[in-house]
Amino acid sequence: SDECKGQDRFLKPDLCKEYARLLTRLCVNCPNVQEYYKQKPFEIITKLLIRFADDSDDEKTMKMRPDLESIREAYSCLAQIASIPEFAKKYPLSIEYNLILQHLKEPTLVRSALELLLVTTDYFPKLEPSDDDDIVFQQKKRDFQIYLKNLIRIAALGAEDRKDSIVNNSKLAALILMRLARREDIANLLIEQPTWMEKDLPDFFSTFQLFLVVYGRKTLRRKL
Repeated sequence: SDECKGQDRFLKPDLCKEYARLLTRLCVNCPNVQEYYKQKPFEIITKLLIRFADDSDDEKTMKMRPDLESIREAYSCLAQIASIPEFAKKYPLSIEYNLILQHLKEPTLVRSALELLLVTTDYFPKLEPSDDDDIVFQQKKRDFQIYLKNLIRIAALGAEDRKDSIVNNSKLAALILMRLARREDIANLLIEQPTWMEKDLPDFFSTFQLFLVVYGRKTLRRKL
């Protein structure tokens, strides 16, 4: 259990990636690993990801300059853990969606961010009206719209640039949109901003598939 309880000792740059891999292997190979660890491996690796992505350099707080290889490794580990059957249902996962959004805008990190987002769409926060504070709701709605716009932007890139890496990212973004659109709140946001219907995401067939997912929400069909 020292691997989880004394994680600070592993925060040196040359040890971080190996530490993340070790925790991932524990989760993959030992299904009951979290039964006796107070701090869950997923949460620890998420903290590592935040540290990897921090652009400050402060030895006292163990912050490090951005390390693209380490960031991608952390994303890979998180995606592997989140993909373990029944793992996510048994252990609530805290996803850093704001950080993922930041990395969706970085060409060198977009693939890694998309791969984690794909396996954690069920955890994407819900947009629910609040009777107490409409201002908070409207801000949250704008945040959701920004997220969807970035996924649509990535999905459309493959229609403009046919490089395999770009097209693959576009298809992945389109799949994430389809998964999110199964929720009524997300489908409603897509209807409110219908410009995506005129785009190839990254092709007509993918756009049509997304439309069918949105259309599947019977309560929203009159808005289309």
